[in-house]
Amino acid sequence: MIWDIFKMAKGRAPSATVDIKIRMKEPLRAEIEHRAAERGISMNGEMVDRLSRSIERQHLLDEFFDLTYRDPHLVALLLMMGETMRDTLTASKADDWINDPNAFAEVAIAAQQTIEAYRPLGEPAPNAGELAVPMVRSTLLKILEGSFGIAVAVRNRIGKASHRLRARQRWYGPGGWITPAPEEGKQ
Repeated sequence: MIWDIFKMAKGRAPSATVDIKIRMKEPLRAEIEHRAAERGISMNGEMVDRLSRSIERQHLLDEFFDLTYRDPHLVALLLMMGETMRDTLTASKADDWINDPNAFAEVAIAAQQTIEAYRPLGEPAPNAGELAVPMVRSTLLKILEGSFGIAVAVRNRIGKASHRLRARQRWYGPGGWITPAPEEGKQ
């Protein structure tokens, strides 16, 4: 089917080689030329290879999300949260947002607001959270103590801030909800 659409849209076979004119800034052209020379290939070959790899990587990313999270709505929400959190982080101009209470709050609010924007109409049951709160605690413990791929990847990326996840006293706020950690020296 894709082949039929492609053929109707372009009138070319998938194996056809086509000429495309491309404009770019000189520094990028020079970088492509340098990389092509390092690999002993033409600039055209370098550009085609890089474009092909970027498309392949996007497919791999899509496959990763589909295999890891299984639900397309969850994947969409995670991607939207990532975008809003990144944009908020960029706007905050904080050097170390993970340790800056104000910048962290802004990024956390961006995530929360994205989730709220996706919320369906209607009121949740009064016992909402009875499932989620223990699942969050269980998942955080698995990440802290596990040796499986995602646990290791999270710990490697969060670095020294992982000590906050270990501060289990914050896990027992009202109703068992995770609460902010007490200030250092205060319990």
